[in-house]
This record gives sequence, structure tokens and C-alpha cells, in this order.
Amino acid sequence: MVLSEEVPFLKPIENTTDITTEIIHRCEQILCDDVDYNKLKEDGYNFTTVIPYGNPEDPCFQANQVFKFINPNEQNIHRRLGKYFTEGRHYFKAKITNDKRDPPNMLTRKGLMKAMYMGKTKLAETFQDYVFTLLDGLWKRYKEVVVSEMKAVEKQLEEERGKRREAEIINKQNIFLREAYCNDFSSNESNETELAIMRRQYLTTYYVYLVDWQYVNAKYWKKFPSDGKEPVRQPRKKTAEVKETVYEGIDLNSDSDDSDASTMEKSLKDKRSKKSKLDVTQPHKNGIQEPYEMNYINMRDLENGENEEYYFYISAKECTKEYFKLIMPIQLDKTKHYTEMINYIVNGEKIVDRTAYPINSYEPTELANTDFDDIVSTPVSKVYKTTYDILTSARSRSYIAMNRELLIGMNNNKRR
Repeated sequence: MVLSEEVPFLKPIENTTDITTEIIHRCEQILCDDVDYNKLKEDGYNFTTVIPYGNPEDPCFQANQVFKFINPNEQNIHRRLGKYFTEGRHYFKAKITNDKRDPPNMLTRKGLMKAMYMGKTKLAETFQDYVFTLLDGLWKRYKEVVVSEMKAVEKQLEEERGKRREAEIINKQNIFLREAYCNDFSSNESNETELAIMRRQYLTTYYVYLVDWQYVNAKYWKKFPSDGKEPVRQPRKKTAEVKETVYEGIDLNSDSDDSDASTMEKSLKDKRSKKSKLDVTQPHKNGIQEPYEMNYINMRDLENGENEEYYFYISAKECTKEYFKLIMPIQLDKTKHYTEMINYIVNGEKIVDRTAYPINSYEPTELANTDFDDIVSTPVSKVYKTTYDILTSARSRSYIAMNRELLIGMNNNKRR
């Protein structure tokens, strides 16, 4: 309520929509069974004496009625208002009757709250407790709403992130499928047909790593020593037993000739020193003969030297070993596509000669396109000795081979 030059005239109101009058009514309900409060009611000190005036949405209250709850013995209410309250903000003067008496002091809603919190009586403390309980409940509800909104926002963000990841995966699949695409048929519609079929597939991400040359070369020497035979694991010799065998039956404190014992000890040392140490830094005859530095090779180097041999590791799981370097992810059609691609890398491509048919047979013959003299597999699991050109072509050629019959059938149906 704002103080004006002309003193306003206010009428009492019965129903309000304000929170302060609602708190007054609730406090009356709380204290209805209280013995002390019932004794005060007999003297006229109860919440029902607080009458709201003015606007139902922004009511005001008569100061002398409210101060009964703060200090029933208060004699000079006007002086207390001037000392602790702000005129215009907490209180103002207004007429509530038509007589010529001085207009009483009226408390605003903020003034009522401040006055109640200054009191120490039973009525004032009940008001304070209820306000605190109300605020505490509002705060808990606010936190529940905030948490609920945060969860909803987080769920929405997660859905958006999921859609974005899905879009990125589809985009990557389309890119890899375009790279893997190979026009295997002499049909104008083969391009669109093959690409449409490949896009329908749910592809799996595999990872291609370049493997350290020294690591694989050392594995070659360990499995295939220079004599070409498998290494034989020698049983571990016990030092205590050897010493006992060497000096068995010999008195170490005697002055006799120790030439025999010395000869046996020297022979034993010679046997120990004859352990063959393989020079794993030299290229093994079964491996790549030209060493390379893994850390200094990138995709551009592989593309430029596509026919140079490297050690590649292909797996569906990511690897963090220091001698593996990630080159690129590739998209494959589940496990069968991976098996076909590895088979192509190891054994070369199988082509179907549809112009040659054996007598009394309608099945096409399969001819090996390439015979590999070198062994592509290495002593390290899932590591192959091959070129970048064979690796990339194996992905697309194996996919076309897997879907050959389906592609031919769809093309024939469309041509009809």
C-alpha cells in the first residue's frame, strides 16, 4: 500500500486471496485446542480479531489489533512503529470509520509479517512456526520441481544426443559404404541398387591398427629361430643341485690336486655361456624385410604407398597397447563380412567364371584369382602382413561377394 497526501478510506473485507490472511486462519485452527490460547481468547486476544481491510489481493491490517500478539502490554504503538518500521512500506494512516477521530495506523502485508516475527508471545510464535513450515514445504516442493525439470531436460538432451549419434553413425556408414562401393555389374541401375542394399544393413565398427614392425619381427624370431625349427623349452636348472653334483666326493680343504674339479666347473660355465641369443633387430625371412617406424606413418603415407607391405591388426574391440597405432575404423556387415574379408586378405579373391560350365552341371565354377606364395598370417593373433590396397579392397570385394546372388536377382527383376 502506498501513502498518499489524502488519507484513504478503507472498508473491511470478508474474503481475501492473500497468503497472510490464510496464515492467520491456519494459526487459529492450530491453536483451537490449546489451553493457554483458549484463556487468551477470553481476554480478546485471538486471531479472529485481526480484520483485513482494503483490496482482497493486497489487504492491510489495523496495527493495534496486530500488536496484541506481539506485546499485549504495549502502550505507545505509534512510537514503536516510528522506531522499527518504515512508513509507506510497513504502515500508513487510513480511515476505517466516518467519524472525525484521527485515522488509525494500518499495517501492510510486509508490516504484518515483520511485526509477527518481532513478537515472543504464544500467538506470535505460532505464526512464525507456521510460516517456517510453509516456506520449508515450498522449498522442498521447489527442489522436487527443479529436480524433475532437470531430469526431464537431461532426458531430452540424452535423446537429442542419441539422435545426433545415430545421425553421425548413419552418415559415417554412408561415407564408408560409398568408399566400399564397387560396380560389379553392367547395368545402369546397379549403382543405385547396390547402394540401397548396403544402406539397409546394420554395420558393425571394426578397427584397423598399424602394428610396430619390431614387435612382430621379434615374435617371428621367437617362434621361428634361424634353423627353422620350433624352439624347445629347456627345463630350468637348479643351482643348488648343480653345485652339489660338481663337488660331490671332493674335499675342498684337502691339498690334493684340484685339476679335475676345476675342469668340471669350467665345462659347466661353458655350457651356460652357450645360450644362443637371437638378433631380433634383423628382418626375419618370413616377415616384412623393410623395417618401418610406426609412429611416423599416417593415412596419407599408406595411400601413397598402397602396395607396400605393413603389419595390420583388425579387431572389433579397441586396443590401447603401445605397439598398436589406430589407422581407421571400418564398417563391416556383422561377423560373416569380417570372416570373408580376412579370408580375402589371407587367400586372395575368389571369382566366379559364369562362362565355363562343366558337363551335366549348372553350377558355376570357382577359380582362384590370385595365389599367394607368402604367408599373410603372423605369429601375433589377428595381425596380418598385407598392403593397404589389399586391405581396403578386401572390405568392398568381400561385401559384393556376400550379396552377389541378391544383387543379381534384384537387377534381373528390375530389368524385366
